[in-house]
Amino acid sequence: MSCSSIPLPKSILLGIGLFMVQWTQAQTDSSEIESFDEVIISAQRQPVSRSSMARQVEILSSKKMAASQPATLADAVQLSGKAFIQKSQLGGGSVVLRGFEASRILLVVDGVRMNNAVYRAGHLQDIVTLDQFSVDRVEMLFGGGSSMYGSDALGGVIYVKTKSPSFTDSLEIKPFAHFRFSSAGNNTAVNAGLTVTHAKSAFIFNATLSEYGDLQMGSTDFSDVPNFGYRYQYAATKNGRDTVIQNNRPRKQIGSGYQQMDYMFKGTFLTRGIKHGFNTNMSLSSGIPRYDRLSNVTNGVPTFAEWEYAPQNRFWISYFAEKQGEKNYQKLVGAFQKTNVSRINRRFNNPTRQITNDKVNMYTLNYDFRHQLSKVSQWQTGAELVLNTVNSKGYVENIATLEKQQSNARYADSSVYTAAASVYAGISGHFPKARLRYNSAFRLTAYQLSAGFSQYAQKLLPESSIDFFNFAPSADLGLVYLIRKNWNLKAAAQSAFRNPNVDDATKLFESRPGIKLVVPNNAIEPERTYTAELSSNISKKRFNFEIGAFSTAIRNLMVDQSRGDSLVFQGDTTPVFRIANAASGIIRGAYISAQCQFLNHWYLDASITFTKGRFKADGNSFFEPLDHIPPTFGRVGVKYKKKGFDIQAFVIFNGIKANSEYSSSGEDNLDDTQFGTPSGFTPTWQTYHLSAHSSVSENVDFWIGIDNIMDLNYRPFASGINAAGRNLSVTLRYAF
Repeated sequence: MSCSSIPLPKSILLGIGLFMVQWTQAQTDSSEIESFDEVIISAQRQPVSRSSMARQVEILSSKKMAASQPATLADAVQLSGKAFIQKSQLGGGSVVLRGFEASRILLVVDGVRMNNAVYRAGHLQDIVTLDQFSVDRVEMLFGGGSSMYGSDALGGVIYVKTKSPSFTDSLEIKPFAHFRFSSAGNNTAVNAGLTVTHAKSAFIFNATLSEYGDLQMGSTDFSDVPNFGYRYQYAATKNGRDTVIQNNRPRKQIGSGYQQMDYMFKGTFLTRGIKHGFNTNMSLSSGIPRYDRLSNVTNGVPTFAEWEYAPQNRFWISYFAEKQGEKNYQKLVGAFQKTNVSRINRRFNNPTRQITNDKVNMYTLNYDFRHQLSKVSQWQTGAELVLNTVNSKGYVENIATLEKQQSNARYADSSVYTAAASVYAGISGHFPKARLRYNSAFRLTAYQLSAGFSQYAQKLLPESSIDFFNFAPSADLGLVYLIRKNWNLKAAAQSAFRNPNVDDATKLFESRPGIKLVVPNNAIEPERTYTAELSSNISKKRFNFEIGAFSTAIRNLMVDQSRGDSLVFQGDTTPVFRIANAASGIIRGAYISAQCQFLNHWYLDASITFTKGRFKADGNSFFEPLDHIPPTFGRVGVKYKKKGFDIQAFVIFNGIKANSEYSSSGEDNLDDTQFGTPSGFTPTWQTYHLSAHSSVSENVDFWIGIDNIMDLNYRPFASGINAAGRNLSVTLRYAF
């Protein structure tokens, strides 16, 4: 097996061929090539080597993120080429893993779940509230993760580990700072922080102010839809009246910019053999425009004069205590999270705006215990408690008088909470003579949702309350067979579940004005998935290659189901739907990734992911396309790296997506994509990127990069905003 056996685009092969004259012996930088010894946290809730894992896990280190100079953590994931990102607005970024998105992907930060009771099943932007400057690494665990992490981990787990300073023998105080500029949206980010370390205590403070201007799209069309997405006009309010303004720079996506501030303060202590500490972080934003709605046009004028998330704020504090014994390990983590999100929208020339505000408090408590049974086996167990309380309100506000009146809230608006209690246990180890490693886990979760509706909300609803209770089991089994010293064969099977949350069961939401009104449902059960995957990995000092395939069956799939009637909602007579367990589905896919050193100081990396999904509504005999299934996507890159300097060139690519492969639910946003081609598909696209890094001195680093070199005008699958055109990025870092 060699690099030349991996299929690559001809342009990349030609570039590599200029350098591949001969193989030369060189010291390999292990950070560029994955190895069996690499430590993974996410798969087992503890540090384990990659060689003992039967699952697909992709790692994005802080070094790799810095090299791509992402504007947000979502952009960092997208530029890695290992996961797909959907955006409805510039302040967005919804991760897709194996055809699952939003509330079917679990976000975990330092061992604590972020998914709360109002995480929706459509598209989410919560990952952008995590500051990339505070992140040490991101691990993407693919496939069901419920046995270790509970509800929501159908497609996988995004495990974010924030930076933690280490203890030092003497007192050390080290400041650091970043400045970043990107030209496509006049984006600036200023980051500053400080670490204070001692023999038994360590602290880090990190703060970032980011300002995102209106994003400039590319100028080079590549399909039969010329000037796709151009913003020819936008709405503005002057002297109390809505006015249509002509945009003399239509490639500038007016109404997409926003500002955000992020803070983190983290401390760790060592007392009497117990390591404990705290973590506080906060994300505050200005109004974040919902660009896909603001760019809609009805009868020649903008549909909306206003549509924004204002605010989108998050606060989080956690405490942990852990103790490492000779054979035992224990860890307790308690956390409190508070989110506050408002949605403000007003139709063009409408004198009133609709406002919904949702405040969620989430309390979590996790306990993990591990015991070394023998030299070759280990037992692991734990428990988790999760409590959510939701306060949802709705108002109508007159824009002239600012007078407010009660209106429909987005969710149940009286005494709303969810509670989940779970226990898990597992055993892992290996049989040396058989060259076989194994890991297994089982979790049982009890879950309750209770919600009431005010008398105002009951005018539209037959229910006065929603209340249900259920149990959800899940299990994992993984096997790793070592064929040779550097070559293994892996097989894994997982079941996973997603409990219906407040968004699923109590939502009163006009998803498409005049077309679909979603109302609450008191009879929903957990979604369940059953996944089988097979993969193989070859890992040597200068080379790593992995190939795998998976199949996931979905049962009790929650879909929008017509109720057969209509209601007058916000002035429109709209057909009524509700979310129900009314379908089943299947998702299949495959992935290939490789990294190798092919010349002295030269490295190649490549990855590609294929996914296809179908579902069948109950009572139907035919299957139709499942939503959230991205086209084929991947990345190919080459890097030259020496001490203190590196330069890389890479390509991000997407395959075609036929119109017939779009879901009929509307979640894939076919109307917002380049669908008007005679051949009936969204065409394939590739973007070319170049970046360089230099250590100017012991304390100063400098990055410069050009993204989308060909200035391509394109819009990623299911997104509501065009991607950035040609973009120059510059980053300067000072670290004492």
